Amino acid sequence: MSSNKNDLENIENSNEAPRFTKALFTILFLATSLTIGIQVFQFLTKTDKPIDPHLYFAMPDQKPLPGVTLEMAGKGNISTQDFKGKWHLLYFGYTFCPDVCPVELTALHDMYAQLETKIVKEKLPQVVFISIDPKRDSPKRAMEYAHYFDPNFIGITGKPDQLTELGDPLGIAWFKEKNTNILAEASDKNYLISHSTTILMVNPEGKVVGFFPAPHDSSKMAEAYSQLIN
Repeated sequence: MSSNKNDLENIENSNEAPRFTKALFTILFLATSLTIGIQVFQFLTKTDKPIDPHLYFAMPDQKPLPGVTLEMAGKGNISTQDFKGKWHLLYFGYTFCPDVCPVELTALHDMYAQLETKIVKEKLPQVVFISIDPKRDSPKRAMEYAHYFDPNFIGITGKPDQLTELGDPLGIAWFKEKNTNILAEASDKNYLISHSTTILMVNPEGKVVGFFPAPHDSSKMAEAYSQLIN
């Protein structure tokens, strides 16, 4: 009787090993399947897809912003080196611009408003309006113009050679047009300026990492900016 009991126990013990192995295999299979499923889902729902180069162009060499001293109302001289420590968006224009500048600064305002709901305050960009028309735009006028579109924006300007020293290496160009209005008063202050409408993006290290070419879609720019800084 004792012998039969021992044989039965041996048979039961021998069956436990396959059962345990099967259970362990099942658990590992389910865990692996779950992991693969999560990875597939993350891939299919991935949001950081490549940004359309027509919307944003990444600079391959990310050159430092040229070291230039400009002027800001209420602060006096301001160096482009002071831009370090924060993301910046730079736009070159002038306050007498009849159409392009208002459109572009409105787009930047709309972009900024959307970013305020998407990212933390510390990562919001400092939008800088740089007047290329110091003959008519004082630092005060440049600042007031920037504030008109958004109180978070700042406006600065500088001497012609300083502005050229900053704009040329960045591919920003402008030139004064002749006044073709024969009824306009003959004055050296009555003119228009053709200029680039590119919006430059500068990282906290003071390097130009890319730019938004025209035309500018505020919603798409906000999405791209959020992706780029993260």
